[in-house]
Amino acid sequence: MNSETMSAGAVAGILLLSVVIGGLMGYWAGRVAQRKGYAFWMGFLAGFAIGILGVLVMYLVPDRRKTQPPTRSEQPWGQGWSEPPGQPARTKACQRCGNLAEGTAEFCQYCGDRLPTPPG
Repeated sequence: MNSETMSAGAVAGILLLSVVIGGLMGYWAGRVAQRKGYAFWMGFLAGFAIGILGVLVMYLVPDRRKTQPPTRSEQPWGQGWSEPPGQPARTKACQRCGNLAEGTAEFCQYCGDRLPTPPG
């Protein structure tokens, strides 16, 4: 065997390490993108493809959510609902990330957390 060539095992190891590191960078970038209102897969692809630069890009992109939704304590009728009790609920706020969802939704489209159930 020539000393200038790498063994198949070494090549496979380097490839596996590259995929694992790319996956970790993709996950990190995906979570940052998700917190800024973008799709997780968009950040994942950026992180997987260009590594730490993809993570940096996700930190630098502007937040898509123009205004921060009110916290649970700032909502006058609490429970994560955006309508006062007694009125039909058109939207409800996620208790984890604060994003608004339709009144019929069961899970938040941004963070995947279960949305509050109607009072009563």
